Amino acid sequence: MLIEKTGYTTFKVVDQKNGNFERIINSEYLTNFQEKQMSFQPDMIHEFAQFLGDSYKEKGYSNIAVFAESYVTLNGRPSKQFIDPNFNLYKEKNSLKHKKWIIPSNYDIKKLL
Repeated sequence: MLIEKTGYTTFKVVDQKNGNFERIINSEYLTNFQEKQMSFQPDMIHEFAQFLGDSYKEKGYSNIAVFAESYVTLNGRPSKQFIDPNFNLYKEKNSLKHKKWIIPSNYDIKKLL
């Protein structure tokens, strides 16, 4: 099976106690390859959000929330929002359950004849 999937994901860390927030520059934490892979893989997006939340907790932030804004394109189709930007990924635990924060794709995939 051949697919081409690319994406772009940015993060915002919020101290919900006082409303302060920071937009994350991914390249300050990840290599180019890591950032490219993370940008369209939900498990990596979640893992990076967890890492960011833990890092900011160590910096003294409290009541932390981590939000991702993510767009993905599949096989040259138009880019679509991939992650719900209003969902706090830091409070979401890792599991094999359905991920409510992933926006379902409604791409119409047609078979070539």
